[in-house]
Amino acid sequence: GAAGKYPWTAYVSMIVMWSFFTIGQPTLFTKFYAMRDYRTMFKAVILGTLGMLLAATMIEWSGVMGIVSLPGLTGKETDFIVPMLLQQNLNPYVAAILIAGIVSAGMSTIDALLVVATGGICRDIYQHGINPQATDEQVFRLSRIVTVLIGIAGIIVGIMKPASIFELIRFSFGGLGIWVAPVLLGMYWKRASLKAAFISVIIGEVLYVSTALWGQGLTFGFDPLIPTWTLTVVLMVVISLFDKPVDASVLERHFGKDAGPRPDTLPEPARA
Repeated sequence: GAAGKYPWTAYVSMIVMWSFFTIGQPTLFTKFYAMRDYRTMFKAVILGTLGMLLAATMIEWSGVMGIVSLPGLTGKETDFIVPMLLQQNLNPYVAAILIAGIVSAGMSTIDALLVVATGGICRDIYQHGINPQATDEQVFRLSRIVTVLIGIAGIIVGIMKPASIFELIRFSFGGLGIWVAPVLLGMYWKRASLKAAFISVIIGEVLYVSTALWGQGLTFGFDPLIPTWTLTVVLMVVISLFDKPVDASVLERHFGKDAGPRPDTLPEPARA
C-alpha cells in the first residue's frame, strides 16, 4: 500500500475475509437453506467461496492499481477509487452501467441486512425470548419500528462517517466472520454443542473488537479476524468436548441416521 500502510499480510487477510468468511454473512447463509438438497448447498458453498475469492482478489488489485493510476488520493477520497478508475479507463456508457451495478448491489445488500436484523430482533429475541406469547400482529408492528430505527442509525453513521467506507465494511465483515466457526462446526461436526457455540462466539467477538480497536500490533500484520477466528474455533472444539454430548434426537434430525449428513436432503430447522 501507499507509504507501507497496507503490507502483504493485510492484502492476504482481506482476500481471505472477502471470500472464505463470506459464508458467515447472515444475508447469504440463510439462502443456502432455500436450496433443494444438501448436495446442492454444499456445492454452492464451495463454488460461492471460489467465486468470491476471484472477486476479492480483483477488488484488492483495483486498489493497488489506483495508487499508480490516481496518485495523490488520501483519506476518505480513496472510497471513490473504483468509480474513478472506471471513468478514467472505460467508455462513459460502459462505466455508467458498471457504476449502476455497484450501486444496485449495495441497495440489495442494504435491504437484505435490514430484513435479517429486524427478523433477528423481533422474531428471535423478542418473540422467542422476551415475549413468547406475542402475536404475529404485534411482531409485525414492532418490526416496522425496528426497521425504521436501524435505517436511521445507518443514515447517521453514513453522515458522521467515523471512518472510510472500506474500514467500516472491513470492521463489520470481521465481526460477522467470527460466526463462520459455529456455522461450519455446527454443520459438519456432530459433537458441536449449543453452549460451546454461544460461549466461543461471545469471547471471539469481544476479542475481535478489542484487538481491532486497540491491539493491532498483536496480529503480526494480519487482520484481527484471522487470529481471533482461529481462537474461536479452538474454544468451540474444547468446550464442546467438555460439554455433554448432543441428544441423539437432535443429531438424527440434523444429520440423519447415518454417520454423516444425508447427501440428498436438508435437515429440518429446529422448532422453538
